[in-house]
Amino acid sequence: MESLHEVILRYTNYKPAKENIVFHQHDGRWLRTNVVRDYFKTVCKRAGLPLLSPHALRYTHAVHLLEAGAETKYVSERLGHASVKVTADTYLHVTKK
Repeated sequence: MESLHEVILRYTNYKPAKENIVFHQHDGRWLRTNVVRDYFKTVCKRAGLPLLSPHALRYTHAVHLLEAGAETKYVSERLGHASVKVTADTYLHVTKK
């Protein structure tokens, strides 16, 4: 299976619409939300997992970072939150650590 970098190198017209797009087409344009959501549901069903939204990946990522000892400020900046308080209020209650 090709890595993302290999796919990008194969397509010379790759120009991301903006930085840090997670779900994008080969030419760098973003994928519509409903396309990502529908595909994610299909993958969950095939894997026998509960139906989750792609946002669940972001949520899980943030919680794991905090549980691993990452500073709340770092996680807040990584997620693009307006303040550390938003991050703390949203994610810190989830973890016992």
